[in-house]
Amino acid sequence: MTKLQSYKVRLLSILEKMENSTFLNTGIATNAGEEKLLHALLIATAKGERLISTRIADKIGLTRSAVSQMVTKLEERGVVQRVAAENDKKIAYIEFTEKTADLIAEQDERCSKFFKSAINELGEDSLEKMFEMFEELLEKVGEERNP
Repeated sequence: MTKLQSYKVRLLSILEKMENSTFLNTGIATNAGEEKLLHALLIATAKGERLISTRIADKIGLTRSAVSQMVTKLEERGVVQRVAAENDKKIAYIEFTEKTADLIAEQDERCSKFFKSAINELGEDSLEKMFEMFEELLEKVGEERNP
């Protein structure tokens, strides 16, 4: 195996492990589109942002119609809810239900424990460096995709 093939295998292995990770995988989604939607919502919620279907569609690269269908299915399962904006009833924010928010709080606790352990074992500087390198790699991959 060449060095380049080795890098590819290692990267794919890392991505597979991340995909199967208990603190990255919500365990709620039934398909990749729903998982992307939930991740976008999770990130926005963590940043204190609120999202509407159109914004979610932009973030995950799907049509607003596809996102609306997914939101409806997730609503039926009690995962998310549409919440009307106070100042404009035509705007509906997509938010996690209380039940889902509780699951996310448990997930956050596991994630915090993971990072505390990683800091103890690797050190904060090493962890910070790893994130910087990973972000740089993802930026390069993005440049390759969109020259």
